[in-house]
Amino acid sequence: MPVEVVALYCYPVKSLAGGPVQGAEFGPRGIRHDRRWMIVDETGKFLSQRSTPSMCFLSATTTDSELRIQDRAGDCIVVDLAPTENRLAVRVWDDTVEAAPVALADEWLSDHLAKHVRLVYMPEDASRFAPGSSNQDPISFADGFPALVAGEGSLEALNERLGEPIGMNRFRPNIVVRGSAPFAEDEWRRIQIGDIPFHFCRRCARCNLTTIDPETARSGPEPLRTLAKFRLINQKACFGAYFGPEAAGTIEVGMLVLSG
Repeated sequence: MPVEVVALYCYPVKSLAGGPVQGAEFGPRGIRHDRRWMIVDETGKFLSQRSTPSMCFLSATTTDSELRIQDRAGDCIVVDLAPTENRLAVRVWDDTVEAAPVALADEWLSDHLAKHVRLVYMPEDASRFAPGSSNQDPISFADGFPALVAGEGSLEALNERLGEPIGMNRFRPNIVVRGSAPFAEDEWRRIQIGDIPFHFCRRCARCNLTTIDPETARSGPEPLRTLAKFRLINQKACFGAYFGPEAAGTIEVGMLVLSG
């Protein structure tokens, strides 16, 4: 059975909800605009749903010229994609990165998250690389590597073990594939989608963000509890795999995935 791309997702603002796209431009950092913005506190440290679960109630999308952040009632803030020339140092995990402030969104976001926050953008000349990357994969504000791939078969295998099935959005993948065996993405060392070759980086070790229900912001023990019973690898519960693109190009839903 051929393996094909059945969904593509971009998450412009780290830890906010993203959205599906029919086609996506890929570069060295992954999907264009993916996690190129980040919300930070007053000290410049990044925020995520781990500490601020209500971030799941906000979603971000982009056009060719604008970033739009919206709440579930339809209230939104729209900012220009072009960053300012000003720079400030921000922290994401152990990395300190130069970022451009997007002050227009600060008050709106602070009101919605009930704390003083700032929105920042990663400019093209900012430098950050995946942790422990032998290939020196450049990355955005993402936690891991440029692109996260997950198979529908993997989710089905997990849901068969769960008392209540969950959606793929718990895992925030960039590329969802259909037609592969459960967890086949773990074994692929190279894949080709359209004109873009990808190299395998590592399995994705999951954190407690996956336990937050994106509809309610409530957390529970699943799916980590069940993943730990049959997907514990090096003491980490794993789901999905990271890949690094080796060329720029466009991927569209329906394209075949060639693996090796």
